[in-house]
Amino acid sequence: MRQMKLSGRSVPETACGVEFIRLKISQKDNMRDNRFKKIIVGTLSFIVSAGLAAWLLYRIDLQKAQVVLSNFDRRWLAMAAGCACMIPLSVVAKWKGVLRAQKDIRFGFFPALRAVMAANVLNSFLPAKGGDVAKALFLKKHAGMSKSIATVVVERGVDFFVLGMLGIAGYFVSSSNIGLIAGLLAVGVIFMFVLAMVLPANRIAILSDTMASGLKEIQTVFRNWCQSPSAFIQTFGGSICTWTLGALIVCALTRAVHQSVSWGYVYSVFPIAVLFGLIPWTISGIGTRDQAFVMLFAAHMPKEEAVFIAFGYTLCAYWLLSAISLPFVGNELIRYFKRAGKAESGRTDTLP
Repeated sequence: MRQMKLSGRSVPETACGVEFIRLKISQKDNMRDNRFKKIIVGTLSFIVSAGLAAWLLYRIDLQKAQVVLSNFDRRWLAMAAGCACMIPLSVVAKWKGVLRAQKDIRFGFFPALRAVMAANVLNSFLPAKGGDVAKALFLKKHAGMSKSIATVVVERGVDFFVLGMLGIAGYFVSSSNIGLIAGLLAVGVIFMFVLAMVLPANRIAILSDTMASGLKEIQTVFRNWCQSPSAFIQTFGGSICTWTLGALIVCALTRAVHQSVSWGYVYSVFPIAVLFGLIPWTISGIGTRDQAFVMLFAAHMPKEEAVFIAFGYTLCAYWLLSAISLPFVGNELIRYFKRAGKAESGRTDTLP
């Protein structure tokens, strides 16, 4: 009987075929279980978001809300939309700051922009900016999946730190204790992140070998980034610019509903609402972020206007960006299926 190699051992060809089939069945079972878990999580997130949004609408006077909608200033709404359209550029600059510090990665501006556009679409449906994994997928063939994910993790860590510091600063302007709490929690998480960056990965007992390997990759990317002052400044500058544009969206929306809340106050409370939107219980922060906006603006305007601002931010910063990004994503999908079709036509499926 013919012998073949399987996992370093010589085994009969028949036995090898049986092992191959068992492996395929096991992989399919795992994929089915993961798909089921994702469906459950997605369904629960949708229910929570829909429930919180419905509760907000239930608490307002719908007739007054109609008056607000009929009287809003379209010029300020256009300004909010314009600020939203500029966000992908600042996000690319922020991510490129991390990438430029990695000497073995060459990833141009326009490929990075396509990756960010794809992430925008997914972020409209996934919790806690989960769509950012798309950026790692686009970078994968240039740097490998582990390093690609590591660059996204470092970039998001900078974002979280900047939001935390803005939340703490917002406390001194708005006197909102929740801003201080949210900011301190964010900074605390970043402190733990930095601590994980300096500890030897193989000495963290709770990590598996795979997790330790991934942490080492993140540590390498983080170390390279810290050693490049220009990359450091670019990433922080891009993050501050991104969140400033987000705050300007909210400022424009307050003017669109004819409310004279100071822009300083809006800028101070905006990071607090965004931090609540990052809680991974909802779809793209819908519900938790809106509740935070309404609570923070409650002392400055009627609930109807506050709800308009909350939903208007989601419309501009998420759904509008998704609509703009869809052509990019559609083009990438077409290219992907063309490549997959060529690869399939040139492959011959045989058992080992």
